[in-house]
Amino acid sequence: MTGRERVRKALQFDYPDRVPRNLWKLPGTKRYRKGDLEEILLTYPEDIVQPQKPYARGKREKGERYKKGESATDEWGCEWQAAEDGVAGEVKVPPIREPSQIKSLEAPYEILEGADRAKIDSFCAGTDQFVIAWTTVRPFERMQFLLGTENL
Repeated sequence: MTGRERVRKALQFDYPDRVPRNLWKLPGTKRYRKGDLEEILLTYPEDIVQPQKPYARGKREKGERYKKGESATDEWGCEWQAAEDGVAGEVKVPPIREPSQIKSLEAPYEILEGADRAKIDSFCAGTDQFVIAWTTVRPFERMQFLLGTENL
């Protein structure tokens, strides 16, 4: 059974041969524990993969995420800082300081409009694993990032 078939069966409650696997790996895992990670993935291959950089860069994005001591702004305008190399870090400067500012929030549609769909389609066609193009639109987490943890 391929990873794609396994995930589809699981989503349909149709008894896949086993539970689909996917590790959400931060860059630090690949950088600092590469050998261990490779060993785990050889023993337990993933069923779910994602294409590299499926979306275009957002107009508010600047800096590089996952770098200790660096500030980086994501496509929504949230300013992040990482305490250690390779970890996501946390939002230190949310773009919305007052709930009334939500009305003026603009979603980063440019990341979708500029996506290379042909590249994504080619990636999907070249694998038998389930492909998820990932997203930064995770409603609860995104509210936390936009407003700041204390204001949620």
